[in-house]
Amino acid sequence: MRATCRLVFSLLCCSASWAVAVQRDDVLTAHADRQRTGWFSHESKLTPALVAGGKFVKIWESPELDGFETYPARLYASPLYVDGLAIQAGERKGKTFRVVIAATSTGYVYAINAAQANGVAPGTILWKTHLDPPCSILRIDANPTGIFGTPVIDRARKHLYVADCAAGTGFRVYGLDLSTGAVLDGWPVAIDEQTLAQPLVNQNPRIGTTTAAPSRPGRFSIQRGALNLSPDDRYLYATIGQGRGWVLAVDTQRKSVASAFSITPQEDSSGGVWASTGVSIVPAATSMP
Repeated sequence: MRATCRLVFSLLCCSASWAVAVQRDDVLTAHADRQRTGWFSHESKLTPALVAGGKFVKIWESPELDGFETYPARLYASPLYVDGLAIQAGERKGKTFRVVIAATSTGYVYAINAAQANGVAPGTILWKTHLDPPCSILRIDANPTGIFGTPVIDRARKHLYVADCAAGTGFRVYGLDLSTGAVLDGWPVAIDEQTLAQPLVNQNPRIGTTTAAPSRPGRFSIQRGALNLSPDDRYLYATIGQGRGWVLAVDTQRKSVASAFSITPQEDSSGGVWASTGVSIVPAATSMP
C-alpha cells in the first residue's frame, strides 16, 4: 500500500469551546521564536492537567500532498502558522485566512486554510509552489531530499524563506511571496560547497598554511536545521550537516551569502550540524550566564 501524507489538524476535544476566543500567536519560525524557547506567553487553557485528562480529535485534514515519481511527500519541516493572511493569488485573491505553511521532502511549499472562512473549508490548499525536482533519494528512509529544514517567515515584508535541494544544483535558499507563493526577484541563492568555500566567504578555510583538499571530497550534505532571521530580518541563518558542516548567513537584501563558517577546516569533511532547530538568536539586550 502506498503511504500518503496529509496535513492533519487536531485539538483537545474539551478545549474546542474556547478555541475561537483564545488569543492566537503567529508561529513564524521553529519552536515559536528566534530563541527557540517553544514558549507561548498568551496560552492559559492548554495546561498539563488538561492534556493529561483529555484526548485529541481531528478537526480537518488537507488533501494528499504531492509526491515525486513513486515517492510520497514527507513533512520533516515543522508547519508554521500565520493568523490573518491576505491571499493575493487565484480565485481567493483579496480574501484573508488563517494559514498553515507546510514544506515537504518532495520540494513543495503549501499555504493551507486552517479555519472555515470566506466560504472556504479548512484544509483547503490556498496556494502551492513546487521549487525543484528534489535531490537524490536518502538511503536511511528512502525519501527524496527536497525541503528538510523548517522555513522562516518575515511577517512585516510577507516573505517566506525556505531551503531546498534541487537535482543537479544542490541546496539553494528561496525567498517566496507569502501571499502568493511566487518566487521573489533575485532568488534562489546557492548554498552549496563551492559557494560557501570561497575565500571571502568561509571564515574557517584551513589549518595553518596547507591547501590540502578535503579527505573525503564530495560527501553528501543536507540542510536539516530550521532557518532563522536576525532581529532586523536582514540576515537569514542556516546550517548544513554532513560534509564539513556549515553555519551560514544570507543577506536577504543583496541576495547573496554574506558569511559562512565551516565546522571542520578544509582538510577534513567529517563535520555536521544536525539539530533540527538550527541557529538560535539571542536578543542583544539579553545577558548570558
